[in-house]
Amino acid sequence: MTTPHRVERTASAAWPTIALPRGDRMTPETPGLFYVLDGRVRYQRVTDSGHEASVGVLGVGEAFVYRRQWLPGSPDAMIEATEDSRLMFLRERDMPTFVTENGEMASRVMMALVRRAGDVVEIACDLALVDARSRILRALIRLADRHGEPEPQGDFRRIVVPLKHQDLAALVGACRETVTSVLADLSRRGVVRTGRCTIAVNREMALDLLEDEVHSQRAG
Repeated sequence: MTTPHRVERTASAAWPTIALPRGDRMTPETPGLFYVLDGRVRYQRVTDSGHEASVGVLGVGEAFVYRRQWLPGSPDAMIEATEDSRLMFLRERDMPTFVTENGEMASRVMMALVRRAGDVVEIACDLALVDARSRILRALIRLADRHGEPEPQGDFRRIVVPLKHQDLAALVGACRETVTSVLADLSRRGVVRTGRCTIAVNREMALDLLEDEVHSQRAG
């Protein structure tokens, strides 16, 4: 459910925070920066027709910036907590003071934004240069690295964030049917294991297959 978010300033922190229980969703009301202090969230854009497109999955120490878009039909933002989460929120006008008064924390936020910018550049390059199958493999490896937990047996890492095929499609810029087809093939090859909104990835097999895919594209 979508809930109004409550920004709180606690005595133990010099910055405002937002508590978002697992399963709750919120629409940002004010442009600014969000930094994940605890938990894990999914950042989405939502059109007027209700279509949701996942922009990213972020865990502790990751950040994103929300900017309101004014063009007609522009998608709005939605933040969904996939587990109990706590976010730091900074309005744009408060950032200079925050940087001046909270040097160590500001450094963490800066590094998070650098990593986020790197992800955006990588995704943009993938969209321009890499086919959908390779983009899906790269996304699965990245998600398993950042949001995966080792399974008791085997070399698989289970992505702890619930992922529908449409979510993965939005992350890699492909259609849902393509994602479904690729996942089915990867499952037959033993590279992934899929369940209801769950994906486990054999990282080494995925990396080997991705390398083969890249060599094949270069040779072609």
